[in-house]
Amino acid sequence: LIFEWTALGERTAASGRQEYFPILFSEPATGDAPELGLDLASINDIYPVLNSARDTDRIIAAFTSSGTAKKDLSRQLFLYSPVYRGHEADRSLEGRRESLRGFVRVELPIAELIRTAAAKPAFRDRQIFLFDATDDEEPLYLASVAPSSPASSNNLAVNPPRLGDL
Repeated sequence: LIFEWTALGERTAASGRQEYFPILFSEPATGDAPELGLDLASINDIYPVLNSARDTDRIIAAFTSSGTAKKDLSRQLFLYSPVYRGHEADRSLEGRRESLRGFVRVELPIAELIRTAAAKPAFRDRQIFLFDATDDEEPLYLASVAPSSPASSNNLAVNPPRLGDL
């Protein structure tokens, strides 16, 4: 069953559209795989990313929640790598569109990435801020880490700053 999330975070059959990009496999395998069958084309921010990855034959990154309407999910960075059928010589735009088999999607939790970077000796005494500045609008705060202190084991910032305030 190919599904999409409703605004209330419930599963519903995928709407009629020209093409579907359902999640068919997830690793590591878990007994509860809530996203198997999720049509990634139903996520407004992801559909153009998939088209761009397919059309350019490049890995494309996207920052988003995984598609559910639930607010308690941590933000993640998703990498989408197109996979094509065969090794045909035709790598024109139309050739890529016709031979697309799907995508490999890698999920990277933003908070874990920034904590890992902050743990490096060169960054331990620095405050790190991560913003998405890909749009022409105000940059979107993603995460930050303050310098390590013995009093705090979780030092991710709670109140996001504005880029202009830094």
